Amino acid sequence: MPPRARRRRCRWTGVRADDPAHPGQPLSIFDALDRLTDELATPGRTDAQIAQTVTRGLGEIDAGAVNLSAWRARAGETLNRLDAMADRVGQDKLDAQQARSAAEDLDMVQAISDFQNRQTGYDAALKTYSIVQRMSLFDYLR
Repeated sequence: MPPRARRRRCRWTGVRADDPAHPGQPLSIFDALDRLTDELATPGRTDAQIAQTVTRGLGEIDAGAVNLSAWRARAGETLNRLDAMADRVGQDKLDAQQARSAAEDLDMVQAISDFQNRQTGYDAALKTYSIVQRMSLFDYLR
């Protein structure tokens, strides 16, 4: 038995989007939520700072939601392609079964025809032999 193949561990880090505060840098939606809750939990912040934190946090969450929608669209597209491939494979399988059935049916028809021809020849030979057997030597000499 061959050794088991090693499974690669996949580490999912969440849906990433560009950080609106730092364009070009990826930001996990979970990191954005963590940062938002940490900043909102910080004591002694003014109303303006809280409003700015909420605005920035909502922007980061919106960016994550847009990125999540894009990934959902990609996943849906991939699933549609897989469904189409499964349909094509199923149709190919059905076509192959029909071709096989047609080929076997043709062979069966030929086999029955050959059998009937041989059976007819065998019956004719038996009848001829039985007629010859009934004849006596005198009948044969006539």
